Amino acid sequence: IVLRRTLLHSVSNNIATLLLGSRYQLNDPKQKQLEKLLMTFEILFTKVPQVEPLPKKISGKLASTKHEIHKTSRETRDYSKDAVSINIASTNSCFRYSNVNSWLSRPFVCKDKCSFSRTAHALRGHVIDLLLAGSSSVAITMLCILLHCADNPSTIQARIQREIDNVVGVDRSPTWEDHLLMPYTMAVIWEMTRWKTLNRLNLPREAEEDFILNGFLIPKGTIVIANLWAAHMDPKYWKNPEKFDPSRFLTQDGSALLPKPECLIPFSTGKRMCPGEFVATAQIFLCITTLLQEFRVKSEDGSSFCVAS
Repeated sequence: IVLRRTLLHSVSNNIATLLLGSRYQLNDPKQKQLEKLLMTFEILFTKVPQVEPLPKKISGKLASTKHEIHKTSRETRDYSKDAVSINIASTNSCFRYSNVNSWLSRPFVCKDKCSFSRTAHALRGHVIDLLLAGSSSVAITMLCILLHCADNPSTIQARIQREIDNVVGVDRSPTWEDHLLMPYTMAVIWEMTRWKTLNRLNLPREAEEDFILNGFLIPKGTIVIANLWAAHMDPKYWKNPEKFDPSRFLTQDGSALLPKPECLIPFSTGKRMCPGEFVATAQIFLCITTLLQEFRVKSEDGSSFCVAS
């Protein structure tokens, strides 16, 4: 089975269901369009994450890449515009979203005093942000865990499956509530988000005022970009950081999950951290446990491989 596309289809469909209230079939043209956009964004923004700050002599040679970024951005905006318009067609012509919960359950709440164009523009932006942030990174994390299970069938995979057998059994499907009794599975998820830090550089932030950091003056207006990968690979906070070791999040006897460390920040930190951490973690947990409840994961030809950090 080609897992990458299957996982991306599942995750993006879950996000689309939350945002738009509908699911796509595997071969639906709209789903194929969405997957193509997600894959393109993943390639462009991981291989060339920062184009504009480069010197002109270098950035000029990346003109085709910049053109592809702008082209994909336009196509993504068009996709979001169409998706939102379909929802608008089934509501009154004037609406606004009230809050996250009501938006997820009933995307558009009618309000006489709202500005249609301004609200529609904001909604399209939210759809793009949540689809991009909530699809590819979650699917890749799932894939990395499954690949690690395939490469360690008698240790990592077997231990997760023992937890599934003991907590869930075979007569029902896993639920999110099961994670409270499955510390090793959660430790594997946490460790993969640390060891395989997908968003290595956080989004740019602007300093609102002058402040001192480690003896350095950071003037107001300075653009600050946090290096999340460096935080996850710092031996000051992690013993043998290059090693994949879920036990670092478990008690000494392995029977319980330790409190989440403050230095584990795959979703960033503070009040502007990614709001989708819970949804992402729940999706990863449910996908991994549901698959490993029914299947053993192995490479097609039985060979070993390395999921490099």
